[in-house]
Amino acid sequence: MRAKGVSPTEVLNAVTSQNLVLPSGTAKIGEFEYDTSITASPRTIQELNDLPVKVVGNAVIYLRDIATVSDGSAPQTNIVRQDGRRGVLVGV
Repeated sequence: MRAKGVSPTEVLNAVTSQNLVLPSGTAKIGEFEYDTSITASPRTIQELNDLPVKVVGNAVIYLRDIATVSDGSAPQTNIVRQDGRRGVLVGV
């Protein structure tokens, strides 16, 4: 980041401003009304790598230029059960 002249705040601002899920209202179809949203967040790791962070002169600095973006979550290797039925474990 230092070599490219990018601050941590600039990275944070770039990621938070380009990784959004916004409410957009509702859609009434027949007798049902559904909430709708606009998802403006990257769908893949590659798309996250392609986020522009800063423009210096005529050069665009992308997230991939200053960081290694990867899926760091470990594969699930266990099954959670409650009262003999599958459940979900959420760490807080």
